[in-house]
Amino acid sequence: RNASRKMNTSTTSQAFQTPSQAQLAQAPLNFGLEFLTSPSHHNLTLVVQQGEPLQANSVVLSLNSPVISHVTGKLGQRQYSLRGFSRSTVQRFLEAAYTGSLEEVTKKNFRDINNLVTHLEVPWMIDRCFSHFKTWTFGMDANNFAEQHYVFTEALYIYNHHNKRNYVDIVVKGFSAALSVTRFFVTNYLESVSLSCPLTALDILFEIAENKEFVILEAIVQHIDTCHTSISQNGRYLLERICETDRLRFTHRALYKSLMEKLEGAEDSMGDFMLVFKLKQISQKPSKIEDSIPYADIPNLFYDYECLKSIGDIDGLMKYLVGSEKVTNCYTFYDAVAIWLNQRGYSSYAQFIPDGFVERFAEHKTSQGWQPLSLHYIGSNTANSFNKKIFENMHPSLITYSRWLVSRML
Repeated sequence: RNASRKMNTSTTSQAFQTPSQAQLAQAPLNFGLEFLTSPSHHNLTLVVQQGEPLQANSVVLSLNSPVISHVTGKLGQRQYSLRGFSRSTVQRFLEAAYTGSLEEVTKKNFRDINNLVTHLEVPWMIDRCFSHFKTWTFGMDANNFAEQHYVFTEALYIYNHHNKRNYVDIVVKGFSAALSVTRFFVTNYLESVSLSCPLTALDILFEIAENKEFVILEAIVQHIDTCHTSISQNGRYLLERICETDRLRFTHRALYKSLMEKLEGAEDSMGDFMLVFKLKQISQKPSKIEDSIPYADIPNLFYDYECLKSIGDIDGLMKYLVGSEKVTNCYTFYDAVAIWLNQRGYSSYAQFIPDGFVERFAEHKTSQGWQPLSLHYIGSNTANSFNKKIFENMHPSLITYSRWLVSRML
């Protein structure tokens, strides 16, 4: 009988020293909180961020954490450093390991606890943290931005620091479940963040608004209207993402028109000019000028060109554009020429552009220090001698215009 007892004790001791995967799967277990405060059970010291180290039993912690199991069972260490975590956070972990219940998880301590149990690879505590997070996400007030911002920020943090996508998936599901929630959060988030926030956050925001990209457009229009400025870097990135989809082509035309109107009155920039030109390319059917001239290739951005109607000839147009403080780059200059010609019903630019006009345009560009029109922008318009001259004067070091056009078609 004594031999049997000795054999059982030895077997049990050996099993606890090196817990198997099956034993680890048994956690959580209620070992009794009273043993946490019993000095006779303490054989592992946990060094924390500040304050006195904490004492615990290596077997209890090993049954919960494969990391502790490896450190104590395989490496034989009696001390483990958790200097990156506060004493209170480690204390909560110990209480959970001894009782099999993770209590008192709040929004205030959630990140610290989740970081710790992820670091120690405690499966059941990781699951409990995720359950808490799902409860907060699906139970948040649809009109409480603070609650929404919290779960979004935590999901973003976990994705960036732990490379876990499941939290982001829950946020996307929760925020996209109802249009009112999507609209409320997207609008308030873009208003609250800095002008340039991490692209990962914007990508998640775009996921939330998937199939409802008009919500993003609404938020951008509101921002421009409120700040009386150009598109922010965040807005520009989101519009670039929208340009990748065709869903705006046949819907929400009034919103698209409103965005165009806001941009016309905002501060001009070459980046905004090209961006909105892309939006025009994916937009609805082209509008008309004077009921006959197609408007598809005329951006008409950032400036009211009604005043051009009073200019009688091309020399007067050149004089006006060179002297105008509102023409601040090659795009607005080129745009004004295109508008002026189309207002007069000229279908062919070449026959109405006199010799030397493009050369004067190029000289003015150089004197002002403007960047030349991009090849993509020039090539997007009709391949006529006017564009050919612009190409050759602004990009003299490149291949010929005709060869470049052919290369774009290949």
